[in-house]
Amino acid sequence: MLSEGTKKFLSRKKFIFILVKGVAVFSLSPLYFTRLVEAMEDPNNLDFMEAQTNFNVSLDVQRISANRLLLTSACSPAGDIRYRFDVRVMGSGSSYSMIRNYSTNNSYTWENAQDGTVYELVAHGISDQGAYNGCYVVFGNTSPSSSAPFRGLSMQVNSQGNNVHISAVPQGGTNVIYALQYRPVGGQYNSLNASNPYQISPNFVRQLNYGQYEIVVHGIEMASGAMAYYGAYTSFNHAAPPPAAPPAIPVTIIDPGLVFSGALTPIREPIIKLIQHHMAHPTWTVHDVHIYHRDTNGWYGIGYNYWIAKNGQIYLGRGLNCGAHAGANWNSRTLGIGYQGHFEQESMTDAQVKSGALLNAKFLRDNKLNLSDIIGHNDVSATACPGRFFRMAELRQETERVLNTYK
Repeated sequence: MLSEGTKKFLSRKKFIFILVKGVAVFSLSPLYFTRLVEAMEDPNNLDFMEAQTNFNVSLDVQRISANRLLLTSACSPAGDIRYRFDVRVMGSGSSYSMIRNYSTNNSYTWENAQDGTVYELVAHGISDQGAYNGCYVVFGNTSPSSSAPFRGLSMQVNSQGNNVHISAVPQGGTNVIYALQYRPVGGQYNSLNASNPYQISPNFVRQLNYGQYEIVVHGIEMASGAMAYYGAYTSFNHAAPPPAAPPAIPVTIIDPGLVFSGALTPIREPIIKLIQHHMAHPTWTVHDVHIYHRDTNGWYGIGYNYWIAKNGQIYLGRGLNCGAHAGANWNSRTLGIGYQGHFEQESMTDAQVKSGALLNAKFLRDNKLNLSDIIGHNDVSATACPGRFFRMAELRQETERVLNTYK
């Protein structure tokens, strides 16, 4: 992978990525200087005079043994050129090291190579007039006899947030290098250049806008200059993740263990209203109401779906089963919430307002209802329930606050 200095240098000095006789080459524009590699590694040392030149430098790499590579450079057309060779391990992130300084000898045997390593090598050529040209080569130092044949390439793609992770999956291969191109459907592919070079790692991470993409991964086997190429293509929908679920509204519902005299019927219709009630008795508990509704009214048990005591504790009544609280036209598509107290004679407690807001907010959100769907028994029947001292306006205000807190 090119260093940041190299990328900046190449972006300012223009280059073309090409393949020459099976070797990956950067053909650089002429530069009037003698220390290219140092400049490439130092982003602050890039101001050089350009000179016209009429020659191009090439570089051929041959494996002699596990630790010896023969580097042969040439210029076209022929001329009096001095050559220098630099190297670094591909993907190491380290700076280039000079392995031979400028010399009129166009070949050099490097004897410190490591078997199985992929190298980036640069040949520099400079004329007596100071004109410059250079060549960049990637070479996998692996014996052809021990190389696994490169037979194909596929890829795996997945999203994690707005990042797209692409992994090239080679079939065989020993010193494969990889490059990535992609485009939004109908757009242009990004270029292979100094900011998007070949790399030794098969893994890529790109931060992309959400949408549909076409993705291409290139793979080239570089072992001993084998230069076998395969590519893989896929289309990929980089979909935005679903919005995070809102935090749960903290509602604690106590099961009082009520025993009903018959089987309750689950609510199957959409819930359209949350109906508020009082029992018109100052002290009756959830058990007292349950016994009265069951033994006096002849119902299966308490008619309310939920019950809120004066201390704010919420009790389970019929739950999400059809209630017996507002008449046949309403019981199967509403929830009835009863409150302990007689609100023709006394006011709701603050604890009841707060707990009622939590419970109503939960069911408003669960059923996609509005604040106006919190109503009193007297909105659907001819009754004084839930009483003139029922704090309906405050209940709705507190419910709105709860919804805003847990959205």
